[in-house]
Order: sequence, then structure tokens, then C-alpha cells
Amino acid sequence: MTNPGWWNNPSVFNYHSTMSLLTREQLAELRPTWSGRTVGFTSGNFDILHPGHIEILTEAKRCCDILVVGVNSDSSVRLYKDSIRPIQGERDRASIVAALKVVDYTFIFNERSNKENILSFKPDLYIKGGEYGAGTLTSAPLVESYGGKVHLISMKSGYSTTGVINRIGGLLRITGYDGGVPEPRPAAFLDRDGTLIRLVEYLSESEKVELLDSVIEGLQLLQRNGYRLVIVTNQQGISLGYFSKEDFYKVMLRFFELVSPHGITIDKVYFSAETNSSTSRWRKPAIGMFEVAVKELNLVVDKSFVIGDASLDMEFARNAGLPGVLVRTGKMEKYGDNVRNIEGTTYEVAPDFLRAVESGLKRAGARVL
Repeated sequence: MTNPGWWNNPSVFNYHSTMSLLTREQLAELRPTWSGRTVGFTSGNFDILHPGHIEILTEAKRCCDILVVGVNSDSSVRLYKDSIRPIQGERDRASIVAALKVVDYTFIFNERSNKENILSFKPDLYIKGGEYGAGTLTSAPLVESYGGKVHLISMKSGYSTTGVINRIGGLLRITGYDGGVPEPRPAAFLDRDGTLIRLVEYLSESEKVELLDSVIEGLQLLQRNGYRLVIVTNQQGISLGYFSKEDFYKVMLRFFELVSPHGITIDKVYFSAETNSSTSRWRKPAIGMFEVAVKELNLVVDKSFVIGDASLDMEFARNAGLPGVLVRTGKMEKYGDNVRNIEGTTYEVAPDFLRAVESGLKRAGARVL
């Protein structure tokens, strides 16, 4: 995933979004005060804001004096999207849209169609972009009935939220590799909670994702040395009902958002939802995830290694025949030397992630660049 330039451009955002995020009823009351000015209206779920959204909204603003944007509520998104959507909650999505300088007012609505929205404040222009055509807009006759006009914008950039999610989904699939046979390279098998991000029991909220110290530097060092970055994580909270698979995806998406601006690409994410009471070839310290990764990613095993914060990560390394490095964060930090009593294993202990990477590269016999 790339970091689009508009995201870091302060001219894109107004940072005063609370005044422009209103209810539909409040907007209807404001409508008479806009007499003499062209009011434009468009809508969408704006799940993962991307350059395509900015393109359409910028063009929409050029057509009117006041641009009002309706954001589908979570319940309305689920009426026409799959169960994983929306990725972000309605309030978060609406607040981001409201923060855009080209948007004057934003509101959240529950219906699937825009009929009630149009009737409430009768925009002069009903603006839609992307894949829509004049004949596919069921609300067009309603707009024209009171003298309004429909304005269509063709999106040129080719971006779509679904496309972004599909790219992320490719990282999360536990079977199948879509890119053909990749070149042979070693991998660092990385635990997630307590190793890459701060340990939160049964993490389900993306806003709680926090990178641990030196994680960026360590991941960059691995990439410079030609290592694939493979996350292997146990997530029994899914089976226990503490959070959903969709919650797990949202957490991973937030992690990607934090690391991608630094040029870091995670090659694959494998997870086991089984509980620790089940017999599973997937759940660490079993090596099902390792075995699939070796096959899918064409890994050079004798140069690969494991970094984790718990005894089962070191058992996983032992069972896979790989060197292991136990990092003093997460469970190691919380429970201390209690996690180090791992019979039949040899591994090193590092104070932070960067030192763990350096130790792992050394143990794997890699030439550090």
C-alpha cells in the first residue's frame, strides 16, 4: 500500500469538521438560508478514503457553491455490501469526509437510497460519480420534478475502496498465492501482539493499535536484507466470541496504515482462530502456518528465523527448525522470565524489536546490510 500525497497535504483538510457534521433535519432548516446559491449533493459510504474520493468531491465542489455530502450509516452499508463492510464506523467515516475543505456539510443517513435526503433539502444538483449512468439513478426523476438537475462525474483515477480491500484481503488469505511463483527468499516469521504492536488482551479496536519501539527500524532492516515479512498470530478471541474476524481485519488494516508510509510491505499474514484447548495444526506452536508460508512464498528456510514475545513463539521456532529470538516486550515484559522455561529450545533474548532483528539475522547467517 502506498501513502498518497494528498493525505499529507494540509490544504486538503480543514481540521474543523465538527461544525460541518450535522443531522439531515438540521440541514433542512439551513436550506432556506442558501437562497441564491447553488447547492450540490452527493453521497457514499467513503469506507477507506482514497484519491478517487478526493477526485470526485473536488470536481463536485467546482459545480456548486455549497456541497453537502451524505454518508451511509453502518446499517445502510450492510444492505448492499458484504458482511465485512464497513471497515470503519459511520462516525469515523463522516468525520473524515467533513474534514475535507471541499465539503461544506456532512450528515449520516440510514436509508439505502437517497430519496429521503433529496426530499429533505432539495439540492439544485444531484451529483454522482464512478460507475453510475443517467439511466441507473432511480432518484433522477425526483430531482427533476422540482427543477433540480443530475450531474454525473466520471472518475479517471481508477481507485475504488473494494480494490483497496481486495489488496488487503490478499495478504490475509490463509491459502492460495495469486502472484505466481515468487523468487526464493528467506523470511522473518513475526508474532504480532506484544512483538510488533503493544500487547492488548483480545485486541479488537483498531484505534488501540500502537507500534512498539524500533519496529519500523527493524522491519526496514529486514527488507533491506531481502527478507519477506510474514506475520503468524494466534487469535483465539475469534472462536471465543470476544471479537469477530472482521474486527481482526480492521486491526490489521490499521497496522498496515501505520507501517506503509515508511516503505514497509508485509508479504503475508497468517492467523489461527482456534482456542488453546483445541488440537490444531495451525495454532502456534504447531507449524501449519509455517508450512503453508514456505510453500506459498517459496521461502529459503535455512536463512529464516522467528521473533516473538512468548514461550509458544520459541516452541514454534523449535518445531519449525528455525532460530528464535525472544523480545523483551509484550508477554516477556509482563510476565518476565516465566516465559523463558522452554524445554529443548535454544534462542536468544533481545531488549527490543530492532535488536531482535539484528540477532536473528546474525543467527541465520545473513550478511547485514
